[in-house]
Amino acid sequence: MSNFKRAREAKHISQKEIALSLGVSQPTVSEWESGKKNPAGKNLIALSELLGCSVDFILGRTNNPAPVENVNPQRNIFPLDRTRIEVFGRDGYNEVIYVTPEQLETFRRIVRALSQDEHDPSAAEKL
Repeated sequence: MSNFKRAREAKHISQKEIALSLGVSQPTVSEWESGKKNPAGKNLIALSELLGCSVDFILGRTNNPAPVENVNPQRNIFPLDRTRIEVFGRDGYNEVIYVTPEQLETFRRIVRALSQDEHDPSAAEKL
């Protein structure tokens, strides 16, 4: 097992979540994890910050994960302070979004209103 995979699994983060956080495809993350390709530049630094380990650990140059200080604390690569919501549609649409507690409550109100009676025209007004 690669160091990258160990670090990712230790944080309970999926390849898809890493891909979404970094703006790359899931197959690209899989290639990094399998060692077919190495992440470069900003993606390597972002992975280091996201996984809380050194670049050398991700690249397999050391077995010591030696967590690094967040180089840019203002950067929120992976919104750990938010709730993850997965949205799936019959048409194949899917999306993972991260919401604040306030946004989560709004989302819940919308879902409750829509599920009460989708034919009730006043349901939308209750929002």
